[in-house]
Amino acid sequence: METRLVEEELGLAGLRLELAAFERQYLETVGLRYAEPDEVRAKIAELLARRDPADPKAQKMARVARAQAEESRTGATDLATPSPFRFSPAPAFKTLYREVARRIHPDLALDDADRTKRERFGTHAPPQCGS
Repeated sequence: METRLVEEELGLAGLRLELAAFERQYLETVGLRYAEPDEVRAKIAELLARRDPADPKAQKMARVARAQAEESRTGATDLATPSPFRFSPAPAFKTLYREVARRIHPDLALDDADRTKRERFGTHAPPQCGS
């Protein structure tokens, strides 16, 4: 059971890292697209404010729109990375994974009882963590 727990925790850690990489890639691609309309709205509000500098409502709308555009752009660029992260497990994790796989492999059993026990471990496919 301890061996299985180690396998599952290793798989979970890998999935969490892959999810984080996907989230960053998503924010880079989609997040910046959300910022574009805010920038357009800010430019329109600023043009209207320049047309009528005495209108306090237009001036306020321009400031609010610009602040929203800056917040959207900053949020998207702060969370995005230039290129998506590809998870590659540390060599120690790879070594541990291979050691666990070797210890539970049915072909390396010493007797029938050991083989049966190892086959029970093998009924659930272990997570793939690269080579």
